[in-house]
Amino acid sequence: GAGIEATAILATDFRDRLDGRVSEALLESAEGFYDEVSVVPEAAVLREYANAMHDPTEGGLVDGLLELAAASGVRIEVDPGAIPIREETRRLCEAVGVDPLRTFGSGALLAAVPEASTDEALSALDEVGIEAAVVGTVEEGDGPALALGEETFDEPVRDDMYALWE
Repeated sequence: GAGIEATAILATDFRDRLDGRVSEALLESAEGFYDEVSVVPEAAVLREYANAMHDPTEGGLVDGLLELAAASGVRIEVDPGAIPIREETRRLCEAVGVDPLRTFGSGALLAAVPEASTDEALSALDEVGIEAAVVGTVEEGDGPALALGEETFDEPVRDDMYALWE
């Protein structure tokens, strides 16, 4: 999912900004996201299927996908509605005004899997209890770019979380 690390940071470092805006139970659940910032289990499963993998950090999924595109010289077309975003992430990000797709994304693993292998890869992840989704496609392009719905990126974005520390 998007913003896993950001969710944990918001629940701890910015808890004072969230008091009264979200429930204590939601904050406690979000704190537990720190336990999910490793992508080793996902990578171990996907190494048999993926052509490329990347753990997005600063700039979240937007920068992570753009970095994959740049490394491969391709265009990545993504349906933002297909990206898993947990309720805790959605609610905390909304409460402080950050985009879960443009904020610390450690804990998510981006993987480029050939179309012929996606069903098998998704099944292998499901067998070990790892949530996954096909969010887009890789296409030849005139240069590295990310098309996220109606938006196109060819330069990295500034992580939305930085504004909270200013």
